[in-house]
Amino acid sequence: MEFVPTLPAGGLGLLQPTEDSFDRLMERLNAVHLQQVATLNRKVERLRRQLRNCVRR
Repeated sequence: MEFVPTLPAGGLGLLQPTEDSFDRLMERLNAVHLQQVATLNRKVERLRRQLRNCVRR
């Protein structure tokens, strides 16, 4: 994440994230979230198949 220095009224130098770095972070978080959702959906489908197989027996 990129940061840019800022000087608030008190004169303390703080680091603030840039808008571009925030956008990149959100893109990465969204991509990771979508991967997690896909993984969970695969697990749910596998468990549904297992359950259907158990019910048939």
